[in-house]
Amino acid sequence: MINQGLIQKSIRDCALVTLGFAVLLLVVEILISFVIPEMNSEIFNMMVKLPFVRKMMGALLGVPITENMGTGLLLAIPWVHPVVLMIVFGHQVTLASQLPSGEIDRGTIDLLLGLPVKRVQVFFTHFIICSASGLIVLSCGVVGHLIGLSLAKADPPPPKILMIAFTNAYAIYFSICGLGILISSLSERRGRAIGAVMTLVVSSFMINFIAEYWEPAAIVKPFSLLTYYRPLITLQSETFPLGDITVLASIGIVSGLVGAWVFNRRDIQTT
Repeated sequence: MINQGLIQKSIRDCALVTLGFAVLLLVVEILISFVIPEMNSEIFNMMVKLPFVRKMMGALLGVPITENMGTGLLLAIPWVHPVVLMIVFGHQVTLASQLPSGEIDRGTIDLLLGLPVKRVQVFFTHFIICSASGLIVLSCGVVGHLIGLSLAKADPPPPKILMIAFTNAYAIYFSICGLGILISSLSERRGRAIGAVMTLVVSSFMINFIAEYWEPAAIVKPFSLLTYYRPLITLQSETFPLGDITVLASIGIVSGLVGAWVFNRRDIQTT
């Protein structure tokens, strides 16, 4: 049963953080999308011929890079730029760690759990608001992307491609949201929860990066979240990455359900 008070509290807790990250992503996407069309295609093609550059971009884009891909790679950069990913993941980690570890740190968990509501209601209200706020942040990123391209007088991608790329981006956001709130449910302190989630994110990037240089590392690549986030393939093939999105969505849903079970049964220590 939905509790209006819990919804209002979760919105208040998430609103300022979401606004800040949304504006930041909007500005960053404008800058990136404005600069990319200005890049000289000949210089970019020369860079792609360098093995080290191809491996670096392959680690970011999640697919092997070949010399003949050319400037098509530029279209995927706004979706995988490290600054963009840092903003998206930073927003998610900040929100997911608010319950219960953030409430414990603030000393308000006793007051929250003393309300005449079930723990499961508290958990899923926070989970839903966190998940929904990701739509706001990513939507601002899309708006920034289109504004940047407009300022650069470049043609925007077709709406179908934009929607597919947006869906894949939200899927990885949702998966980390579920994992983040699960880790927070297991943690006594918010700092530890944030550190654990960031370690998970960095590990995913490192697995993809190392696998580009050391072939035996490819065996653990399926355990990297970024393996299932490949906007370059989406932009080139114009196909919906149903398999990748299903994996990421399943991770988010299962993590959320396990997190709810842990939060509902655990004995929370406030001293």
